[in-house]
Amino acid sequence: MKEQKKLDKAIHDNTILHLGLWYKKSRKLKRNNNILNRAIINFKYRLLMRKPRMTVTSKKSKRRKLDVLEEVFEQMH
Repeated sequence: MKEQKKLDKAIHDNTILHLGLWYKKSRKLKRNNNILNRAIINFKYRLLMRKPRMTVTSKKSKRRKLDVLEEVFEQMH
């Protein structure tokens, strides 16, 4: 009976230790993930600011966009 208690305590202590280590590693990975996400967002923003995208459109598509805007404006009023 005493041996079983010692064994249970050892297993419990080992499990708690591993849970703590996994939790710590998980927190570190989440922090690194947030840092990387922020770096990607900053990188995309810098690219956009340095070189804004110029879309090449034909006169027809510009006219169509204006027609759609007119329709939406009319529906709003």
